Amino acid sequence: MTYERIKLNESKKRAQYIRELFEKNKLSINNLSHLGKLLSSIENIKNDETTESQIIKILDLNRLYDALIIIESQKIDMSMLKRLKKGKLDFNDHKNDDGKNILFELEIASLLINKGIKVKFEEPDITFEIDGKRIGIACKKVNSIKSLGKAISKGSKQNKGANVDYAIVAINIDNYHPVGFLLCMETRIKAMNFIHQKNEDFFKEQSKHINKYLNNNSLQSVFIDSRIKIDIAQEIPRFNNLKATSAIQSNIDKDINGRFKDLLVD
Repeated sequence: MTYERIKLNESKKRAQYIRELFEKNKLSINNLSHLGKLLSSIENIKNDETTESQIIKILDLNRLYDALIIIESQKIDMSMLKRLKKGKLDFNDHKNDDGKNILFELEIASLLINKGIKVKFEEPDITFEIDGKRIGIACKKVNSIKSLGKAISKGSKQNKGANVDYAIVAINIDNYHPVGFLLCMETRIKAMNFIHQKNEDFFKEQSKHINKYLNNNSLQSVFIDSRIKIDIAQEIPRFNNLKATSAIQSNIDKDINGRFKDLLVD
């Protein structure tokens, strides 16, 4: 598989940026850690072509880079870097860790930041305001039905403790998708439709766990989020990380409902 559309030089610059960001904040990267090995593998790729496994690593690097850009550009407390560093950050491993958890918080925050919304990283995980209403989002990654129930319950309690006007739980279901390979689709539209359908199928299958909290007003909304590595044959660049966030809404005021949904849903 050729690699000319991945922009290898740009990927190597991103690897260097990550190293320098950690060094600037006096945090060393263990070369034997997953992050250290990931950076080295990108830096050592030759300039002619690469394998599918190397492309997957570059897409993982790009996902980390996008999150770290947010930390620096928004002048976020660098304690998040420490949490990222402690995590394994292996997207091809179904096990959760704190590094991937904080990464998901940054990814949800980026949906808001990119639309001009000012966010705060505070309990439940993220807060922001619309029309004077304080909205809280608890971000949860799940990898089993058992963990889903616990995650929603914890997110609901976090929102209650934060005393927000609208309580949301965002659930990342990457671990419900096959990991470690590229999903192949002809077009971006087909790819996005595929991922959104997966999100909707997940909600239908697990609706009893979710509706319990929506129906009793413990939560006003739940978001189902998926991020998948994809090969779109008709696109440039051909290889991408695609994300799709689908909303299940309950009691959101009608006056802010439309804008609220548009802020987070892809």
